[in-house]
Amino acid sequence: MEHYVISANSLRSGAVVWLRVVGDAFGWTEAAATASVGDAAQRDAWLAIAEAEARQNRVVAPYAVDVVADGAGGFTHTSTRESVRAGGPTVGNALAR
Repeated sequence: MEHYVISANSLRSGAVVWLRVVGDAFGWTEAAATASVGDAAQRDAWLAIAEAEARQNRVVAPYAVDVVADGAGGFTHTSTRESVRAGGPTVGNALAR
């Protein structure tokens, strides 16, 4: 079974953000580990939420990220690009959050 998280960039700060969904409520988090992990049906619904957020100028360029779910609500990125985005800047600690 394929699993996904939704990522974007915050329009306000430029930070990488991840969609967190709890019941009918949602929000954006800078902590990748707290992103919601879903299947293909959830991905489509959550991407629609994220695209609406983009139209409201809250985030920029939302998209679904393929992940491997660990069965306990966590996940591992399937690409180096997404691992780097989740980990923050690679230019040294001076720019890290």
